[in-house]
Amino acid sequence: MKRDVVIATVVGFILGGIFALLITNLPNLIKEGMPGTGRKIETITPSPPTKIITDTTNLEIQVPLDQSLSTNKTIDVVGKAKPGVLILIENDLDSKILEASSSGSFKNGLTLSDGGNVIYISAYDENGGSVTQKLTVYYTSEKL
Repeated sequence: MKRDVVIATVVGFILGGIFALLITNLPNLIKEGMPGTGRKIETITPSPPTKIITDTTNLEIQVPLDQSLSTNKTIDVVGKAKPGVLILIENDLDSKILEASSSGSFKNGLTLSDGGNVIYISAYDENGGSVTQKLTVYYTSEKL
């Protein structure tokens, strides 16, 4: 009987040791793949899709000029772009969406706030092309 207890104890220690080694090395086995399979488990991080945007809109702003001063609360934004493109004109107070005419011209009023007004004018064509221009116009109600 003593011999059976000794064999059971030795087998228990061997199985316990194998189990302990598996538990402590399991993260490494998963990361590197199982030995002998020749395959490794890899983590793949997807990258965001790349969209190439080309300037096919030919955006040209004629009025207002960058860094200009206005004593009028509203100004006209006038420019040219490719005919039929969508034009977005926006600042902190106002935003307008319009379509360039068949000749490519556009014009729309925009409300200004006191001080510096950053104006973004963007043109978007049907192929996904876009371009944005940024202007700063200063407004004062003081008569100069």
